Amino acid sequence: MPRSRIRLTAVLVVLSATVLLALASGASGAVVSSQITSPSDGSYFLEDTTTTPTTVTIKGTFKTNAPIEEEEPEIRCYYGSEFNEVAEVEEADIKEKSPKGSNEYEFTVKEVSVEEIGESPCVLRVVPFGYKEVLAPGTVTPFEGPRVAYSEFALQKDAATTIGYDIEARTFSSIFEIDAAGQCGLGPSSLISSPSMNEGAELFRCAGALFGNAQGAGRPAVKVDGHNAYDPYGADAVFASLHPAGTLPAVTVTKVFEKTNGLKSIHETDPLVICEGTKTAFPETAQSCEKFAPAGISLERVWTASNEGRLISMSDAWHSTDAAAHAVDVLYTQELGSDVTSAGSFRLPGGAASFAPTKTGDSAVLSAADGAILYRQNGTAAEAIGGNHPVGAIVFDTSPSAPITVPAGTADTKGFGVFDMPYQLDVPAGGTRKLSMTFAQGYTVGEVCALAESVKSGCQPSLAITSPGAGTTTSSPAVNVSGTASDFVGLSSVTVNGHPVSVAGGKWSTTVGLAAGANTISVEARNQAGLTRSATTSVSYLPVQQAPAPQPPRASRAGAAKLGKGAVSIVLACSGSPGTNCTIKATLVTIEKLHGGRPTALSAAHLKKVTVGSTSVTIPAGSRKTVTIKLNATGRSLLAKFHKLPTRLAVVQQGVPKASSSVAAQKLTLIAKRH
Repeated sequence: MPRSRIRLTAVLVVLSATVLLALASGASGAVVSSQITSPSDGSYFLEDTTTTPTTVTIKGTFKTNAPIEEEEPEIRCYYGSEFNEVAEVEEADIKEKSPKGSNEYEFTVKEVSVEEIGESPCVLRVVPFGYKEVLAPGTVTPFEGPRVAYSEFALQKDAATTIGYDIEARTFSSIFEIDAAGQCGLGPSSLISSPSMNEGAELFRCAGALFGNAQGAGRPAVKVDGHNAYDPYGADAVFASLHPAGTLPAVTVTKVFEKTNGLKSIHETDPLVICEGTKTAFPETAQSCEKFAPAGISLERVWTASNEGRLISMSDAWHSTDAAAHAVDVLYTQELGSDVTSAGSFRLPGGAASFAPTKTGDSAVLSAADGAILYRQNGTAAEAIGGNHPVGAIVFDTSPSAPITVPAGTADTKGFGVFDMPYQLDVPAGGTRKLSMTFAQGYTVGEVCALAESVKSGCQPSLAITSPGAGTTTSSPAVNVSGTASDFVGLSSVTVNGHPVSVAGGKWSTTVGLAAGANTISVEARNQAGLTRSATTSVSYLPVQQAPAPQPPRASRAGAAKLGKGAVSIVLACSGSPGTNCTIKATLVTIEKLHGGRPTALSAAHLKKVTVGSTSVTIPAGSRKTVTIKLNATGRSLLAKFHKLPTRLAVVQQGVPKASSSVAAQKLTLIAKRH
């Protein structure tokens, strides 16, 4: 629903100023210079209609070139090429400075209503009565004074019930209005240029709004557990036509306003009600809304303003008030001003890189991870600091539950455009579901992206590494790194490990040297707004090594020799290059002492050597084997005869030099078991 700010005060002031100038056309001005010393520069004032009227005392000095009796100087507040009449400096307000006759005066004007400052931030000046020259803020004049801004706060009531509120906040950079959720939310808003204090075109007209009749949706903005639900402002509209039974809910609101910064925050709580009746209908009928009943849900909304109103955040908390779980279906309406000659254009996150107007009936899927919604109030005008056509950004921390819809496209609707963001919120029993949105306004996309970035908007450049993939292993000392980079504001640089690379057609490529082992490659893209995005990949460089020289096989003892029944066993190991073998020969030897050609005794040393057991085995390199040497017939006979058989075990590796062939040598005695 279109809204506009009508500045009746400014119109009346301009008309009255024209009359005064005509009356004063024959008068000669007496004030030649002036300086307002109080209030101080950058002062903010609030007219709160719930309390006593706010007044200000204006003090300063002026100098004349004629007796003061001839005229009464005027206090005006200048903005752009216009001004508001604030007060006249009457004779009783003036005190001549010493020495007498110097034509220098001090003045004090008390109890000036802050409403007289007007609806635009402006510069206070004392000028001659009927002064005709334009004294735009920022120009050097003999009439100097402070910048001041005046804001207004009011409650909306139905009898004794507060159903809404509005505050029109003015800063030296912007003007914006905030209303209750069901009234409008944020809007209208506009920028104030510095230092001229000209007001630009409207940007946000109703942002974060929860209308009782959502445009084109055929439903109220809020449904609780499938029932039409209304905040106090929406419920009042139903009550005005149907007068249902039950209690009209009331909004509660508090605010923080600072004299040096203006509006800081607004905190509102909206209890929701549903209609109960014998039928279901929308719009409500006497049968569908026989009485109001609590919905079991309340909305707690906090608005926070910063950067002189160029960054305004909305935090919504949906509370269960009856210790029961509820399903909340809500449509957040965003209405923005659009130039009547060149329709406003959007750049949606995750969509096309270019800006384009919306068309009625459009829809789009949005993800909070893809960044902010960007908007130009004039789709073709060049962006210019201090210009008339603002740029905006909407940052949302929670992705809509379904595609956004466009009930009024900027391409089809002169002067404005509307889209709805749907959310399905499961509120736990006695619990809360939260979501937030932030609205930034500036003169360029770069400016609003820099503002939005403070709330993590995703206005950074697009950047990707396409090769090499993370975890790549290479035997080369260098690797080619390539990827893509783009930005709708404009890239200023892309660096790989701190070194700049060129980008052509959105693609970049470079060669990076590697150190042996793990390497991390870092890429950063920076846009003309100064925002950056980074990406990394990892590569391991494993240099090719020469194959080691073949190792000859070498046998070794891997365990103690063990005696068994008529046998000796020993564990042997073979080391060496793969594919080689150790050839082993193991023997048992004893010594016979002969008499008459027959053995009369045995010994492991001296006299006749007799082999009593032997075996040969092959052991593959890298393995071990238990080798068993069994007694031969001679050995068994000698053991049986003498019951003891002293032997010498000799294990040698064959095919190697004799000096290194011995693997094991040990004296062992085998003993026969007696029966």
